[in-house]
Amino acid sequence: MTRIITHSFFFRIALLVITSIILTSCGVYSFTGASIPPEAKTVSVQYFPNRALLVEPILSPVFTNILRDKFTGQTNLEMIERNGDLSIEGEIVGYDIKPVAIQADQTAAQ
Repeated sequence: MTRIITHSFFFRIALLVITSIILTSCGVYSFTGASIPPEAKTVSVQYFPNRALLVEPILSPVFTNILRDKFTGQTNLEMIERNGDLSIEGEIVGYDIKPVAIQADQTAAQ
């Protein structure tokens, strides 16, 4: 009886490991529902200039770098300077600054 339980236990563990490997290795690149074509090997993310009425000087470089980091950290795409299989470009045309919390003296908490 013990031998049957042990065999069944190891079979279930092996099945779980194999299923996990298959599911993780066959995935398509994804950012919340958007899939990247499998033939794409490179990506280029151009600088996003800030054309908004309210200009925060560090917004453009910070946004651009975070977007580049997103592609390099969550896909297997190689980041290149120009003419990637996928090319991301755009501009910042507006944004809002809203306080996170109001303190007792009616100032925004950081």
